[in-house]
Amino acid sequence: MYLGVSRDRAVRNLVTIGAPLDVSKMGLFAWTAKIAGSQAELLARRIGNVPGGLSSTVFRLMSPASNVTRYADLFLNMWDREYVNGFDAMNQWVAQFIDYPQGAFLQFVHDFVENNQLVKGKMRFGGKVADLRRVRASLLAFAGRTDRIAPPAAVRAQVDAVGSPDVRYELAPGGHIGVFAGRTAPQHVWEPLAAWLATRSAAQPLRARRSRGSVARPARGARHGRRAAHA
Repeated sequence: MYLGVSRDRAVRNLVTIGAPLDVSKMGLFAWTAKIAGSQAELLARRIGNVPGGLSSTVFRLMSPASNVTRYADLFLNMWDREYVNGFDAMNQWVAQFIDYPQGAFLQFVHDFVENNQLVKGKMRFGGKVADLRRVRASLLAFAGRTDRIAPPAAVRAQVDAVGSPDVRYELAPGGHIGVFAGRTAPQHVWEPLAAWLATRSAAQPLRARRSRGSVARPARGARHGRRAAHA
């Protein structure tokens, strides 16, 4: 959305992971969200920011079966330290969602879920329309093969929506969380991502000219004094 508004050419590469764009292709989630949209909006207006605990509960309810089977899977893999550590990390992450700002939540429900404005190029960001055809940065989009929240078709919509001539779409194992935090994520997401960025992020030479007697300007955010000069 930022690039669709700003046309910021300083952003050379864009990577998305499990990011749905076209709500019409989000299946049961989109249908449920639209049906409950008015109730969710009424609730948000009454309570203010949406509590993180409520978001965690809703997230778990979206996969009720896994809430039962995941403990059976944990029991069967108690010998595997890596599996147990991953289970604990994911459990804590889902349990510690932060509060969702009321204004952002209301816009998300109305503009994105109910009216599918983002893929249509009509969603507003900072008071300006986010036209995704203005996005010229190279795009790498990952989708989870078994993601029920952001199905592959909803993620793949990015390919046709952006104006970048360099677009790549990858289907990786895992659900909405597993695609970037599962056991196979390093092999199927993070390593390909690093390789993709490496070929598109070569450092550009710094051409800084200093006239005689001039003083170099310290980097933004650098501390004054000898440490800044050293940096």
